[in-house]
Amino acid sequence: VRYVTARDGTRLAWAEAGTGPVVVKAANWMTHLEYEWSSPVWKHWLQFFSTNFRFVRFDERGCGMSDWTPGAPPTLDQWASDLELVVDAARPAEPVTLLGISQGAATCIHYALQHPERVARLILYGGYAHGAFKRDVPDAAVAHRAMVDLVRVAWARDNPTFRQVFTSRFIPGGTHEQLEWYNDLCLKTTTGEIAASLLEARGHMDIAASLADVRVPTLVLHARNDQVVPVSEGRFLASHIPGAEFVEP
Repeated sequence: VRYVTARDGTRLAWAEAGTGPVVVKAANWMTHLEYEWSSPVWKHWLQFFSTNFRFVRFDERGCGMSDWTPGAPPTLDQWASDLELVVDAARPAEPVTLLGISQGAATCIHYALQHPERVARLILYGGYAHGAFKRDVPDAAVAHRAMVDLVRVAWARDNPTFRQVFTSRFIPGGTHEQLEWYNDLCLKTTTGEIAASLLEARGHMDIAASLADVRVPTLVLHARNDQVVPVSEGRFLASHIPGAEFVEP
């Protein structure tokens, strides 16, 4: 694990594993660089990418092994700037493949628009152009606001009931082991106040107007029964990014 320092002084933890073509994963919700290696949810991802590629990843500001500094909700520009810092630190010899999961998809898109010469391709999984406050989905904004408020007040309670509700949205078909691991991850990776701030920022995000300007090959994958981000968001990304391929597993 290594560190880079953002312009505002926030230290960001990043790591790499494997050799070969460079794949950089943008930070997404709830990560921890070391804890993930034992994860029944993410371990197979790490093993696959680090076996076949030089796999670079990092914990977003406020999470995991990066600085837990409360403050104003981050912006898309800030997320993309943090990604840029990590790519610069990794010093790839050639344009990289960017992997964007959930909110990380918008970060990758934003970075690719700013630095098209540094990006070979985009892989976007479970991503979205519109945050929950920006979607034309009945009650989406109300539900997201309720989740932000609950995260702020109930995150660290001894009773794990709330975290179980939160976790089940991300892995609704998860095993007992996976659910327990994700429940523990919530406490190990950030505080309730920071988690609420990050959720707030994600809710207001909107990159729809920029999609037509993407000029790198793009693969969009989205599970049809995603409980957090509707599959319509994945279809929107694929239909508005020129030449993008869409896969609905």
